[in-house]
Amino acid sequence: MRDFKNNRYGVSNVIGYTFSFAVATMVMVSAVYITDDIIKNKTTEVAEIEAQNIANYVANAITEVVNTMQKMPEGDYYKTLDLPSTIAGKEYYIEVTETQVYVKTFDGKVTENCTTYAAEGSDSGIAPTITHS
Repeated sequence: MRDFKNNRYGVSNVIGYTFSFAVATMVMVSAVYITDDIIKNKTTEVAEIEAQNIANYVANAITEVVNTMQKMPEGDYYKTLDLPSTIAGKEYYIEVTETQVYVKTFDGKVTENCTTYAAEGSDSGIAPTITHS
């Protein structure tokens, strides 16, 4: 009968296999996390560019309305903006103040603004109505 008590050759193969498997698993998990982080960063960059474009678009519309109302103070003017419902897959909202237009995502990762180009000092008597559909 064989004596297996002093046989250590099989143990070294199991340790080597386990170590190789652990290293390969760590490399694969790291690759997934790094790729996910790169995708999230690029998505945020795209969302920031889109948010700035929307802020500029809305500020331009405000300036156009103010300019038109100054030229035709007794007239009615309606402006419809075609805005996307999401930016880079993120829902957002727009805040319009007297001096700025803010575009912000609900998760708080993207915040862009644009000036209204001194529309607040125009004294045009505009009473804007903003609706969303």
